[in-house]
This record gives sequence, structure tokens and C-alpha cells, in this order.
Amino acid sequence: MNSAARFRDLKEFTDRSIHLFAKNDAFYTLKGKTEYEAVTFSQFGDDLCALANALIDKGFSGRSVAVIGENSYRWVLAYFATVNINATVVPLDKELNKEEILSFVQRSKTSVLFYSPTFEDEAAFVVQNVPDIVTISLGDSKNAGIKFDALLQMGKDIVAQGKDRYSDIEIDDERTCAILFTSGTTGKSKGVMLSHHNLASNATAAAGLIQYAQDDVLLSVLPIHHSYENMCGLFGSICFGAANAFCESIKILPACLALFRPTLMVLVPLYVETFYKRIWEGAKKQGKEKKLKFGIFLGNLLAAVGIDIRDKLLHEVRAFFGGRLKTVICGGAYLNPELVKGFRSLGVMILQGYGITECSPIISANKRNRHKDTSVGWLASCCEVRVDEMGEIQVRGDNVMKGYLDDEGGTAAAFEGEWFKTGDIGHVGKDGFLYVTGRCKNLIVLKNGKNIMPDEIEYLLGKSTLIAEVMVKEAPGDANGSDSLMAIIYPDPEAAGEMDAGALRKAVQDEIDKVNQKLVYYKQIRQFILRDSEFPKTTTRKIMRYKVENRGKVIDV
Repeated sequence: MNSAARFRDLKEFTDRSIHLFAKNDAFYTLKGKTEYEAVTFSQFGDDLCALANALIDKGFSGRSVAVIGENSYRWVLAYFATVNINATVVPLDKELNKEEILSFVQRSKTSVLFYSPTFEDEAAFVVQNVPDIVTISLGDSKNAGIKFDALLQMGKDIVAQGKDRYSDIEIDDERTCAILFTSGTTGKSKGVMLSHHNLASNATAAAGLIQYAQDDVLLSVLPIHHSYENMCGLFGSICFGAANAFCESIKILPACLALFRPTLMVLVPLYVETFYKRIWEGAKKQGKEKKLKFGIFLGNLLAAVGIDIRDKLLHEVRAFFGGRLKTVICGGAYLNPELVKGFRSLGVMILQGYGITECSPIISANKRNRHKDTSVGWLASCCEVRVDEMGEIQVRGDNVMKGYLDDEGGTAAAFEGEWFKTGDIGHVGKDGFLYVTGRCKNLIVLKNGKNIMPDEIEYLLGKSTLIAEVMVKEAPGDANGSDSLMAIIYPDPEAAGEMDAGALRKAVQDEIDKVNQKLVYYKQIRQFILRDSEFPKTTTRKIMRYKVENRGKVIDV
């Protein structure tokens, strides 16, 4: 990648890579359990041209086109064929129920719906309520208005007849090319309107921060509709001519790791923490904990003098990820620096980044050659950052959204002049690195005046093998507020085993006592509640705090 490259729009972005990396493998799709199908950039270009021409011929230019389904090559084709003909793509979360899908289709005035076969019932429900909508199945479906294969063949015939209208199409880089509905950790989802200019400028800036290699294989496991996976995974691999391997479900992740043997992954902190826990739990169960610790010690010692043999010393652990993983790009929530250090000891570099959907989404990221464990990295070249008197991070620049769909009041409230208010608290250090310390809306203010970010405490509690999930909030108080904290905990079912209720409460209390010893008095947990089910979460595995209630027996510590 030439860091000086600039993209005016997403058609220019895809055209460049298709031409420059024509012979490279662009996408890998799992076939069965032990085989995969490869698509080159040249084939991607031909298929994209064909599908785009078919959509133009059907009169879909300028329309809103929704896409829902698992991470797949056809999803990618639908996305770029839509935006590259001056239409607007509406990527939908595959975790949505049918009523939510219908709501987003109606709010975005969608007239075309691409869907995978697993969403047959949801598509039928949409058609019942929006009779004029055109449905296109991304796979085998008897009820689709149009079959994907037939549409693609139609486009190929158009090109073969010399009637190609796509290749010379002019893109309006300021029009809304994507509407992304936020996952809503704090309430109703908003429709974020992004232009070609927003996304193209962010792709350029992100490429300048995170340099992939042409021989990288990126395993796409996070939902591709989400702006984070979309930019760092899909856009990133295309930009550098790397291969993007699709993992359609977390259930088949082990098989995908073994088959594709990725060198790069885009993850959220929960996955990073879960992987790290499993590695150490596995070593302990197999009686290899001491061996692993020694391998890490020796590997770090040799790496310090320029000799890196961790692939050999830690081959059993590294096989967990397929044996070749070198880099993890991580964002979306707080990541404890201990995990960054821990993975580095295993021969995997974690590059923390920071962004928000309204900023396309990348605001900053660590570089391979200049990074800090406690920071979310360097500012992207497409934007500026300032911190207001309350510590809130604000952003302005080419990557900042056009506004919220049909919500002038919400759009106005999100800005202070030209500056978008992220809702995150942090600062820019003298070293030029950006540091994020918490969410404004997560901030706990006790009536004794103490301000507390719960992330640190939640991480410490979450290190316990007995605690699967945890949320820290203010304990019940009086009319003036609370002066202490409580934890709502979902115990790990496997770790809890056959414990009765009393034994489980005592075991959890012991874990809380251990953590309290490491905290100043006002950060200590004074009460806790045990849940019998997981917390409600967004697609990117963030707890929806506003949906969590104090249900259960309150236990004093």
C-alpha cells in the first residue's frame, strides 16, 4: 500500500485494488469442514461489474438497498455493487428480530433487500408489510423475488453484449452511500448517514496507520455489517491486496482457525479476554502451566536480543489460533493493558484502535512500529481531536457523518459547532498518543463526589474463572444518591459446577474480597447480585447497561 494513495469514493477504492492486485486471492469461503473456495481480485472485479450492471438495469440506482446475512463473499458483492452505483446500502445486524428488521427497512425507505437463506422467514415478514419491496436471496431460496445467481448471470450477459454502464459511472462522493444503525447500548438505535467521502477518507487514513501485507490472511469473524469489522476487516484487506477469509459463525471458529491459519484478526476485547482465559485454563488442565510460563519467559528473553523463536517454544499455544497469527486489531471497548502484554508474550501483537460509527469509524490506532499498551494510538489523518473541559473527546474532519437519519434534533445535539461529541472521556498525551479512559454515560458519580469508571473494576472481577460476566454500578442509595458500588454477576456455569446456592455465593464473595484488596476504598464492591443468565448484549458483545435491572437477592460483602 502506498500511504500517499487517496480515494475520492468507494468505486475508485475497489477499482484500484482490483487492478493492482488482480492475481491475488481476495476472499476465501469455507466449503464443508476441510476445504475452501478462493476468489481472486480479478474475479471479484468481474463479479462486481456484472452485479452492478444488473442492479442498474433493474433501476435500483439511487435507491436504498438493505443487506442481511452471515459474513460472505456474496454479502460483499451486494454491498459494493450497491454503493458503487450511487445507491445507498443499509447493512443490517443479523441478530435483529423480524420486527426490528422491518423497522429499519421502513425507516431507511429500503426498496431492495438482499438476504441469506437463514433469513427466509424475516424476509417474508418484511414483504407482508412492505409489498413493493424487491427481495434478492444470497443463496438458495424458493420465495425470493430474484435469485442471486440469475441476477449475476444477467449482469454478465449485459457486459458480454457490450452494454456495460457500470465501469464509467460517475460517483457523487457527497451523497449518503451508507446508513448504519447503531447497536444501541443506551437506547433507541440511530441511523448514521455516511457518504463516499466519509468512508473513502477513513479508508485512506486507516491504511496509513495499520499496514497490512499482501500475504496476510485476515479471518473475518466479527459481524461484517458493523462499521469496525467493515473498515478494519473488509476495507483493510481490499486496500492492501490481502485475503479475507469468512467465518460465518462463532460456532465454526475453531475449524476456520485450523483451515485458514490467519495472520491477522479483528477482535473486540471480550474475545481477546476469552481466548486468553482458555489458553491458561487449558494449560492448567493439562498440567502444562509451568511449561508455558517457562516458554514465555525464554521467548521474551530471546526476543529482547532480536531472536524470536516463540513459534517453536509456544507452538502448542499458537496452534490454538492456527499457528500463524501475528497481529490482532482490537477496539470497541476497554482493553486492559495486561492482555496486550500477555498476547505479546505469546508472539501476537495487539494493536488497539478507537472509533465510533459516526466517524466512519476509525479515529485512532496504534502502529506496528510505534505503539503503547495503554493507548488507543495515533490520530487518523482524516480528522482532528480536541478534549473539552469535562474531558469528553470531540472529533471533526472528513470522516465525520452527515447526520442522523430523519433526526435533526439528535444530529444537532451530537455536535458542538463542527465538533462531534463522542461521549467518551480521555486525553491526548504529550507523546501524541490518544488515551480513552471511559464513557461519559458509564461514569458513576457517588454522592461523596467520587467519579468512577467501572471498566477497570469489571476487568479485575472478570479475571476470575468463576465469573463469566459482570457489570459494576452504584449500589441502591437514598434520595441523594449512593455512596458505594455493587456488582451484578453471571457466574460461569462450568466453574460453578454442582455448587449449591450458598456455596456459590460464598465463592463469589471470596473472589470479590480478593479484588477489593487491590482497590481504594471508594472503588470497592459492597454488594452483589447473581444472575442466572447472560447479560443482554450488542452484536459487538457490549453489555446493554440500560437493559440491566437489579433483579435477584442483594448480598452484602
